[in-house]
Amino acid sequence: MSEHYFGQDASASVVRVRVTGHNTTQFSASIGHSNVIVLVGSRSTYNFLDFKLVKRLDLPVEHFSQLHVIVANKVRLITQGLCRVVQWKAQGYDFTTEFMILLVKGCDLVLGIQ
Repeated sequence: MSEHYFGQDASASVVRVRVTGHNTTQFSASIGHSNVIVLVGSRSTYNFLDFKLVKRLDLPVEHFSQLHVIVANKVRLITQGLCRVVQWKAQGYDFTTEFMILLVKGCDLVLGIQ
């Protein structure tokens, strides 16, 4: 795994990692007062938020028909709902994003190609 830092401030660093043969970008962000790890997935179609983080932050969840998702290691997971309006910050910018809820490992949220 190689790391490349951009900019002067270490808290705004972008780290490139190699995961299962695909290039991804990982960086730190925050939701409210909680620090989170964000993974930008070049092969992910949707945005996903970790189920445990949703519970811990008590985010509002909209339940809908479950979606079957095949993750990078070919495991099939089922979504647990939708968080329509999640406000988060990264590198001095504010974002509002819709996330499907999934049991995510290795990060707190995944940004897809939406």
